Amino acid sequence: MAEAYADLKLYFGIVSADGCREGRFDVSKLDNEYFQRRFNKAMDTVTMYLQPAFHFGFRIGSNPFVSTREEADFLIAYCVANVEGANPVISLYDCIHGKIRFHQLLRFNGWIREREKELIEKIKGPGFKPKFYKREELEMHLRVDPNSKYLIKRFQDAEEEKWKESLSWVINNSLNNLDTN
Repeated sequence: MAEAYADLKLYFGIVSADGCREGRFDVSKLDNEYFQRRFNKAMDTVTMYLQPAFHFGFRIGSNPFVSTREEADFLIAYCVANVEGANPVISLYDCIHGKIRFHQLLRFNGWIREREKELIEKIKGPGFKPKFYKREELEMHLRVDPNSKYLIKRFQDAEEEKWKESLSWVINNSLNNLDTN
């Protein structure tokens, strides 16, 4: 049976490794006791640094969908409460140079690409605006000239591009593991 979902990549996060061994995190190796312990230690470490008292050890990498960790927390809480199938997911990437790197995702179980516009509208519900390059500059120009069709089009295109790059669609078939769109 196929399971469909959408992943919204909120940010690429970086935290201190706190003794975690270096290397990539490969979920296909979790049946091995060493890799399972390493994975669990890394997940515990990331979870700890995502707590408000430990934000000093947390950094957001380049090109995030949200501006701050607090904005991510708000969006996660809003979507879990208001969007069907929403769950936060930490996707561990690797541990290198004393840092654990990961993606903070919002997974929307049961959503398919044909419902993309509906999902985006639900996520935008509380007035959420994704972060993208030159957003503030375009908003400033639009305040000066709110009827400029050129500026409106540039703004809409940039926002749409950010949604496309941050939202991925997955169909997980039990027969042929993963098909991504």
